[in-house]
Amino acid sequence: MNSYDRYGFLRVTEKDTVKSQFYERQFKPETQRSKLREWQKILESKASGAISNLTPYKNKMWEGAPDELRGKIWVEFLTARNAYTGPKTYQDYLKEGVDEQTKKCIDLDTNRAYCNHQLFQQGNGKQALTNLLTAHTAYSNGEYYGGTCRLAGVFLIILGSEELSFLCLINFMNGRYTLAPAVAREMLNKLEEMMKLYISHIFELFQQQNMPIYSWAYSMVATLFSWNLPFPILLRIWDVMIANGDNSDVYLYKAICTLVQFQLGEEWKKLTWEEIHTKLSS
Repeated sequence: MNSYDRYGFLRVTEKDTVKSQFYERQFKPETQRSKLREWQKILESKASGAISNLTPYKNKMWEGAPDELRGKIWVEFLTARNAYTGPKTYQDYLKEGVDEQTKKCIDLDTNRAYCNHQLFQQGNGKQALTNLLTAHTAYSNGEYYGGTCRLAGVFLIILGSEELSFLCLINFMNGRYTLAPAVAREMLNKLEEMMKLYISHIFELFQQQNMPIYSWAYSMVATLFSWNLPFPILLRIWDVMIANGDNSDVYLYKAICTLVQFQLGEEWKKLTWEEIHTKLSS
């Protein structure tokens, strides 16, 4: 019988089970119950969309949103219900569709993204992801970038609704994470500046090793960590990014700097180019 973790991901190997149990132990029941009660009171007392502009609630997201309410909280911060709708609805964009070549790319990505999650092991889940990507591509004037698939998948896992995921995806990306090559290059340049500021010693090592930033950081930037981080950690980072809106990219770069420092460990000076690349790609 298949075994799934608290987020719906299949535990395939003993290593997956141990890793999943390790992360689940971090969720102390009493702490989670207390956090849940606090957020229930916040959501009940504030008008829809009101919490997104209040600093105390943004700061509270550093503690992580309770799993039971994460979807509602994300929607509040992204103001998806009362922000963009535009001249067309989700169904309009879905009917508009995409060209045949883009459809093939979307089908390819949906067949390999989150294939270990129970939602996408079923036909309905895959179709929902295909629909979401099709509508988002139509909204984006026919431009589709592969990393969008993983971002859309996270919203579907957390929110369940195609239409709500579509609105949240638009508001989350909001021109900052279009994943277009020019935008990705700009993000990588900003990450370099952040590395010089926060982990200059490691940045200098990369310079000495002639290790270009795109060789290891592109996947982190293009998928906002959804490609290579354990899901519980991914959610905690997204909690902070979603809560901080226009400044969310700053927290992305800081998170990457922290991750790089952690992955390389104390022996970072002795690492070769190949060892650095392996550690940052794992």
